[in-house]
Amino acid sequence: MPSDQLAWGKFVLTEGDPASLDPHLDAFSAYDTWELMRCCLTRALLSNNGRSTDEGGARMHPDLAIEMPEISSDGLSWTFRLKQGLRYAPPLADVEITTTDLIRGFHRLMAPATADGNFGRTVFADIVGAQAYLDGEAASISGLESPDRYTLVIRLTKPAGDLGARLATSLAIPIPPSPLDPQAPFGVANEHDDGYGRFLVSSGPYMFEGSERLDFTLPPAQQTPVAGLVPGQFMNLVRNPSWEASTDALRPARPDRIEVRMVPTMADAVAAIYARRADLLLRYGSPAAQIPAEIVDEVRADPSLGRVFVNDADFIAGVMMNLAEPPFDDIHVRKAVSYVTNRQRIIDLLGGPLILRVAHHMVPDAMEDNLLVDYRPYPSAGDAGDLAAAMAEMRQSVYDTDGDGLCDAPACSGVRALAREVEPFPQVGESVRDDLAKIGIEVALEPLPIEDFFAAFDDPSQHVAIYIPLYWSKLALSAASFFEQFYSPIALAEMGNGSLVGATAAQLTEWGYGTVEVPNVDARIEACLPLTGTAQFECWAALDQHMMENVVASVSYGSGVGVVLASTRVTGFSWDQLVAAPAFDQIVLAPEQ
Repeated sequence: MPSDQLAWGKFVLTEGDPASLDPHLDAFSAYDTWELMRCCLTRALLSNNGRSTDEGGARMHPDLAIEMPEISSDGLSWTFRLKQGLRYAPPLADVEITTTDLIRGFHRLMAPATADGNFGRTVFADIVGAQAYLDGEAASISGLESPDRYTLVIRLTKPAGDLGARLATSLAIPIPPSPLDPQAPFGVANEHDDGYGRFLVSSGPYMFEGSERLDFTLPPAQQTPVAGLVPGQFMNLVRNPSWEASTDALRPARPDRIEVRMVPTMADAVAAIYARRADLLLRYGSPAAQIPAEIVDEVRADPSLGRVFVNDADFIAGVMMNLAEPPFDDIHVRKAVSYVTNRQRIIDLLGGPLILRVAHHMVPDAMEDNLLVDYRPYPSAGDAGDLAAAMAEMRQSVYDTDGDGLCDAPACSGVRALAREVEPFPQVGESVRDDLAKIGIEVALEPLPIEDFFAAFDDPSQHVAIYIPLYWSKLALSAASFFEQFYSPIALAEMGNGSLVGATAAQLTEWGYGTVEVPNVDARIEACLPLTGTAQFECWAALDQHMMENVVASVSYGSGVGVVLASTRVTGFSWDQLVAAPAFDQIVLAPEQ
């Protein structure tokens, strides 16, 4: 739209503190700020188009890079070539963005002082030398090479086709050199260990108001932070005069100004939206922290109050089964559980469609480029469960000794199931318990504090049979993390794997499971990891189907949603699938009357 129609964009947040804007310090607050970084303040080697999966938002594109990387035949070397002539925002408008700046950002991300609180140690652990640097055993990350100012080579310890999606997160940002000390390891972020956000130099279409007055010729302790960012209160973004639209095909940068205000209550935020004093209401926090249903109903009943957008938020909720613990060591029992589970009732217990949509497989549709959007391996009317299909599966199980469709062996009684004791999770546990009773499985439900719940999840020797519920979420916009986090040797060794998929005979014996065997998908994961683009989406989708039909380690019942309340001034809205948040640079506002 013409620039004269791009009125101020004002975004109200009721919880959280995204104002620190330092992606290297805290994983959770940083995640809340990733959209502000992606859309507005920083550019990355690769990024997406700031749109939903339906509009290509799950795919990566060159950003700082001229084109997609050159990947070696073994998948272990990625070579990027940067666009030349890109410059930072004031006060460093004469400083060109180079590969050294990206390497500097990687080192700050993985530095021992900052890596404990962020995703860096997980997301980029397979860069050669990253672990040695993180452990303080090396002065630099040897797998980052810069043959010249505009070429960056990233060497990996293993193929990782999802590296592009990881690089698109707001973790791998360029940091300019310090005018005071060009040798400072973290450039202008040096010695800002309590928060670089207040001194951040933008590479995107926006910058903090007052950025031009930052003085990096002073020692860090004497530098005055930008006026446009007061943590916990507000941030004001204005246009970066160094940014040129011709160099950035991914960010329309429609609003001329973006304001973020923290307000104390939901009522205050809603009132601002209704009065058109604010344009978007965002509520960061747990999956349950959405716009209240009564507000959504009110707006839908009276569109003059505002607009509601419900979008895919890229996390899955489900029930995990231990495939080494009877009776769940029998795939027919697991399939029976998948059929009998009343998914819709669980979603109702958890808050309804403003919290979760019904899910039918392991990975959110949006993260698989919608390849499995119509995939229903265990269908039922109204997603309320299919008892007849469940009993038919149970009849094929060794635990149904008389063929009546009920689990009647001794292992079917006193089945240990854990639920988190925070409401409404015990009710979800009771729902699952009641469903399993229909097929003869008698569940002994134990609500536990979250610490005890996950301590058991990480300890296979406890022989827990079912975990109710679990949430699976992405580390980057790739299905790879769903499988590597929960069903690979890494999961067994480092993060816990309650299903025990992939456990070796020796491990199972050590944990007291005897001679039982469990499925292993390591080879399938390894086959998908090197792939990129369409081939990667197709490979992960095929593995998802294999998991649902031939492994059946969990019952996915809900796919997360993100609910946004907007004012009536918002005439154009885009959902950024990369971050699962509104694309602030693509909001279109009606001109003031």
